[in-house]
This record gives sequence, C-alpha cells and structure tokens, in this order.
Amino acid sequence: MYIHNLNPIMFDLGFTQIRWYGFMYFISSIIIFLLLKKINKKKFIATDIEDLCFHTILGLIIGGRIFYYLIYNFNIFINNPFILIDFRHGGFSFHGALFGVFLGVIIFSLKDFRKYLFLKNKTQKKNKIILNENLQNELKKNKIILNEKELKSITHLIKNDKNDKKIVNYFFRIADYLSLLFPIGLFFGRIGNFINSELFGRPTTNEIIGVIFKGESILRHPSQLYEAFFEGLILFFLLLIFYKKIYFRKQICKKNFIKKENNIMENNRIENNKIDNNGIIFILFLIGYSIFRFSIEFFREPDVQLGFFNILKFNISMGQILSLIMFLFGILFFYLLFINKKLKEKINNNYNYQITNKTNK
Repeated sequence: MYIHNLNPIMFDLGFTQIRWYGFMYFISSIIIFLLLKKINKKKFIATDIEDLCFHTILGLIIGGRIFYYLIYNFNIFINNPFILIDFRHGGFSFHGALFGVFLGVIIFSLKDFRKYLFLKNKTQKKNKIILNENLQNELKKNKIILNEKELKSITHLIKNDKNDKKIVNYFFRIADYLSLLFPIGLFFGRIGNFINSELFGRPTTNEIIGVIFKGESILRHPSQLYEAFFEGLILFFLLLIFYKKIYFRKQICKKNFIKKENNIMENNRIENNKIDNNGIIFILFLIGYSIFRFSIEFFREPDVQLGFFNILKFNISMGQILSLIMFLFGILFFYLLFINKKLKEKINNNYNYQITNKTNK
C-alpha cells in the first residue's frame, strides 16, 4: 500500500507556479524534438522540423482542450466558452490532441511538400544549389520560404531520398515518425497525472498495488502508472521493433535486387516485396494505443460527470468509446492505404496536377 503525498507543484515562485505535470510535457516535447532533429540528419523526414513541431504542438493543445470540453465537460463550455483559453483550469483529452495533431500535420505536409518537390527537382538537375538571386525569385514565385542554412542542411538529404513524389506518402511518412515517438510523451504525461493525483483508478482490495490518493480514504488502482507502462514504454518498444523490421526488410530487398539484377524472376519477386510501408507505424500506433487504453479503462475510474454508458448491455466509459473509434480508424486507414488504394491514388494525382499547374503558370 502506498499513501500518495506527492506535491504537484515543482517550484513556487510567488507570482507563478511550475507544476510537475506541465514540466513533464515540456521535457517530453524537448526529447521528441531533439530525436526528430537527429533522425532528420540521417534519414529525411521533412524540410523544416521546427515548423513541423510548431504545427504538432499547436494542434495538440487546441485539439486536446476543445475535445475535452466538448466531450467531457460540455455544460461548462456552454456557460463559459473562454475556458478553452483559460489554462488555469485543467482539462485535456488525448484523443482530441491526436486529432488536432493529425490536422496540424496535414496542414504542415501540404505546405512542406511544395518545398520538398521544388528542391527535389532542383537537386536532380544540379549537384549543388546556390541561393542566388534567380533561385530567390523562384522561391518567392512558388511561395516558399527558405534560407541558406536550411538549404545546405536538407538538399543532400532530399537528393538521396528514394521515396516517390506523392503527397499521401509524404504525410504518412511524417505521421510514422511522430507516432513512433508519441509514446514518449504519453509516458511522461501519465507520470504527471500520477503526481497530480488525478485520473486515478477504481477501488481495489489489493494492498500490494493499491494507492490511497489525496482526498481519498480507499485503496485505488494506480491506473496512471499502468497507462505509463503500457501506452508509453511497451507501445514505444513494440513500434520500434516494427519500424526496425520494416526498415531491415527494405534493405534486404535492395541488396538482393542488386545481386540478382540479371535474374528476371528474382527481380519480379523483389519488386513485389518492396511494399510501400508509409503509414504502417501510424496505423499500428492507433491500433496499439486503442487496445491498451480500452483494456486499462477497466481499472480506471470513469469521469464523474459522465459515468458509464450502457451499450449492448455493457457498461463502458467514454475513454473506451473513443478508443473503439480510434481502433476502427486504424483499420480504415489500413484498408485505404494497403488494400483498396483508389482513394490514395486519387488524392496523389489531384494534388500533383494542382502543383504542376501552379508551377507552370
């Protein structure tokens, strides 16, 4: 048995307070940003990681706040809509944050892909690109902002980038890397929940794992720690294993293709195995998180203002409902990306057509 007596305030500066919960999100954001920068130096993700992180964090905050008050506390939102921007009042939904990040990455990808295509075409024609007056005029004409430092740091990566020039693949490649690193934020966030003595679990009689939280007199499951472990650590390592397996498979296919380039049957087999894997880590994240979250919700106390929902004679929480929806979206994306590719091809063709027309004008 553990009696929770942790102070949620990290530092009290008098005029303001620094809380462990906010600090945990700050630390996880810095770690994810540094890892994205490190990966982008070796394997191209996007032309502007800082801008990607800006869109991601903005989408995360807006989506998490709006979703929380629309879904979990609608009555409070109706009475005081400005509570969305009053961060003195807590409230954050991960499902909403994920949706906000999804929209933020779409907006970023549409903008960044134009820059990528422009530089990709330039690097195919020249070994070295110099930011002279002619290039600056071209960038301005195509509404692309790029300085000399950025040009030097990304042109060699873009030149060696073997991915095809398709907007859907570009978006899901970014989504894959973000999904791979998201569990880091989930881990730190749930530790912050535990320190804050919030989102705790249902009552338990097990004194070994039970915790008496502040303001409580009964033992409860430390569901925040369950989520930190499964949604954070376990999910991260599972995604990392899948990522390495997929990458290793691509490398093997490439080596075999070079060795046996004169064997037509072998070439066909290798080409067929070179599956377009962009989006698979994102899909696995959606499915993996939804399974872990749905399961752990059985140990987590439902929100007081909502309670349980009786669906098909089963009492389930709002978190479980949203996790089921998330799981179905994971299956839907898998179907659209890897089984029925008509919608994917239509988006790619329409977007490339629009870009080509704008460039030629």
